[in-house]
Amino acid sequence: MAGLARKGLIVGLAMVMTPALEACIAPPQTEKVDPLLSPDAGTRRATIDAFLARPQATDPFAYAMLTNALWQEGRRRQAAFWFYVFQIRTRPWADVDKRGDGAAALRAALNDGLGQEINGWLGSDLDAWRDLAARAMSYEARLPLSADRPEGVDAAAWSAAVATSRRTYREGYEKTLGALTAAESAARRRENGMPVGPLEDPGPPLPADWR
Repeated sequence: MAGLARKGLIVGLAMVMTPALEACIAPPQTEKVDPLLSPDAGTRRATIDAFLARPQATDPFAYAMLTNALWQEGRRRQAAFWFYVFQIRTRPWADVDKRGDGAAALRAALNDGLGQEINGWLGSDLDAWRDLAARAMSYEARLPLSADRPEGVDAAAWSAAVATSRRTYREGYEKTLGALTAAESAARRRENGMPVGPLEDPGPPLPADWR
């Protein structure tokens, strides 16, 4: 996806998301609203279904839009799953952002804007958090890559970048979430006035093949 199209992602999300995203860009009044953000529930749900039917056909930065749409639909567990797929799938784009085309900055903004709410919610149940993250990593690893790749990066270099980013992401998971105990997690959350216990309003379960 070209830089301008990626800019449109943050424009769309800035209309409905956090101040962190709004600060990244002031959305022009004439900007077309993405179908995933449509006020019409039927349009939004049809777009979600089409997206989920072939996620590999879409630029991975658009997974942030899917995450937001699922969250707004009350499908919080599914939204969190796709947030982690977004994190993993866009990491190599940020890692090879040598030309400064904005991939790294866009990923950071979307990650911050979505992650605070999603991780804050998901962290109440450590077992559910671990299960979801593990399933997202497994699913992303078998999901075909989109046909697009950064300009100036050949196929071999891109494959290496993807493999490295996946390995680094998993290592980060093992170092933080994988090593965290339930007692430590609960204590940290209580210190910060955050709930501990089963996930609140998770919505429908993850489909069986999301693993």
